[in-house]
Amino acid sequence: MTLPCLSPLPYFGVDLGQDRAYAAAMAAAANQAWQLGAPPKTDAAAAKRATELLEASLTPAQLEQFKANGWFDVVGGTTGMLYRIRHGKSHNVELMRDGKRVRTLCFYPGGNLPAADCMLAQKIAIECDEGSVLAIANFSTAEAR
Repeated sequence: MTLPCLSPLPYFGVDLGQDRAYAAAMAAAANQAWQLGAPPKTDAAAAKRATELLEASLTPAQLEQFKANGWFDVVGGTTGMLYRIRHGKSHNVELMRDGKRVRTLCFYPGGNLPAADCMLAQKIAIECDEGSVLAIANFSTAEAR
């Protein structure tokens, strides 16, 4: 299954649809834990669902890359430039040229999301709204990683 390009992409996210209630409950629980002084917990079920959604949204070649290496390549929808999305939430997108990283980009959706949700949002944004990505991303040199 491949997600359709959605434009505009607010916060580079995907409409939560029926998961809005779940997201609201998680936010309320995190807020309550914060007020009690407890660190926020990673929800293993949310991370598992996020990974399943990411894997279902990748092309066969991307899925193979992700399972073998923990990253996958994405072609920019406007420029055709090659980006590599590594596992993570921020500073995990690399602009590639001739198989080498030339820049690291930092852009991500807001909220305490599982890494796979961030990676999927980054993939969709690069493919469908690359101009906005390039406008808002922070860039660092290849040596910074």
